Amino acid sequence: MDKILLTAFLTALAGLVTAVLSIVKLVNDKENKITDFRQIWTESAREAMADLVAKINAHIVAVVNYKKAELSLYENGNRFQHASNEREEEALKGILDYQYEFLRKTFDISIGLLGEVHLAHAKVRLHFKPEDPEFVRIEHKIEMYFAKAEEVRLSDDPASWLVLKEQVHAATNEITGSSRALLKNEWEKIKLGEPAYRMTKKWSGWACVGMLVLLLVIGIHAITSYKKPLPGDEENNRAESTLKKG
Repeated sequence: MDKILLTAFLTALAGLVTAVLSIVKLVNDKENKITDFRQIWTESAREAMADLVAKINAHIVAVVNYKKAELSLYENGNRFQHASNEREEEALKGILDYQYEFLRKTFDISIGLLGEVHLAHAKVRLHFKPEDPEFVRIEHKIEMYFAKAEEVRLSDDPASWLVLKEQVHAATNEITGSSRALLKNEWEKIKLGEPAYRMTKKWSGWACVGMLVLLLVIGIHAITSYKKPLPGDEENNRAESTLKKG
């Protein structure tokens, strides 16, 4: 009867272990997929941030170049109006035509880059949570950039253009630093694994320990039961000895 119960117990235990292993595999497969998606998201976020920083730096340079071209065109226009002779007027007219075309191109470039900055900014905002402290810091720097770019556009002081441009470059460096902190947090999550995966791993370890202890107990019990004489064995042995003596 003990053997039957032991066999039934071991059979049920084997079924339970198989079911648990199946559940663990399903959980781990799902969590691994989530980790893969998180890694893809991290790469996408890194590219979006790099694109935004590059577009901001390019745009502020384009705005300064436009202001320089505008100033140069204005100065040569004044010289043209006060030209002393026809030859000087002709030379200045050629310069003005070239500078006007250059001004138009720099304006188109700055407007195009501004649109790309807005697009890159929108992509970045879609990647991060608005309430994240690091992202709030990034948003403040981006808002500062827009304000500085507007100051350059409205200013007539060439010296201030360079100062404002350097301030924007400093802001993009801070954006890069904050982005690095955000992406590092996500990378740490990838290395640790998803919460369900970590919990499954923890309980699987304890389950393995419990199973090992249980198997040891069953093994010890089986060995001791095998060595222990069964009821009636001593009487049978005595009867056999009596028969042999007789």
